[in-house]
Amino acid sequence: MRKLNMYSNKIIEYHLLIFFFCCLVACKGQTTDNTPQKTPVDAISCNEKLKILITTCSNFDNPFRDILLTKMEKNGENTYMVELCTDDSGENSTNTVGWVQLNLSDNTLIEITEDLQDGKALNYDKELYDKYLSECLGINSTKDTSTPSMVDENLQVCKLPIDFDDYYSVCIYPVDTKKCQERYPKYPFKNNNKLIKILEQNKYESPEEYILLPLLNNTIQPVILCFTETDIERYVLIIIQNNKLISQLEIGKMNDNESKWFYIDENYKITIYKGDKNNIWKTFKMTDDGNFFLL
Repeated sequence: MRKLNMYSNKIIEYHLLIFFFCCLVACKGQTTDNTPQKTPVDAISCNEKLKILITTCSNFDNPFRDILLTKMEKNGENTYMVELCTDDSGENSTNTVGWVQLNLSDNTLIEITEDLQDGKALNYDKELYDKYLSECLGINSTKDTSTPSMVDENLQVCKLPIDFDDYYSVCIYPVDTKKCQERYPKYPFKNNNKLIKILEQNKYESPEEYILLPLLNNTIQPVILCFTETDIERYVLIIIQNNKLISQLEIGKMNDNESKWFYIDENYKITIYKGDKNNIWKTFKMTDDGNFFLL
């Protein structure tokens, strides 16, 4: 009888053990099912997003780009200073390897590692930039790639391609004012104080009019300067970045002895003709950093 009671107790203990085990498994399974799983994107920190934004810029060059860490501090009302660093051997120790300035006033990323006063504007991915500002700073970017930061928002940008032959026929001779303004909107140079200041800093002569072209990589502003009230009619394509003149190219010239015509396609390939379109003189391609490459 004693043995029977002992076996009965063991059987009861066994069944209780099985019961508690099943309850444990059920609870565990229920908890797992109801817990939302974070995706890799959700798990990325704001510092990591800032690192991706900077290192994916087409003209960012840093030997430590693959192992960079970022630290950001506010440096003014609309300015943030980003420290680029790497892990050091000590605990919580880092080495600074670069600096980038984030300017919300004109939505620029300026690398100032080598020169604090004359930095390099980085060509960033606008989608990544907007996402970082929205998710990490709670700010909506006001930058519009169709409206250059150096001009008034009411000014129109000339669409590419530009055919100088067509431009000349509607804007110079014979003149069709309405068609000229629709196809090749141009404005008096004397009314643009920002452009005046940029050219004065480079001791550049003043044109009568200018034509704004579409922005390149969000930060590079091409402008055609029109010198039309002299004996030698000239057209010069200048490139402005971070309110500074970085390159220039004479693309058109008209006088008694010489005539140069130009064609600029949608990808900023510039073909210059001498005399007529059957005589290609030179062909250039504008690079991502705003310089001209002779093809």
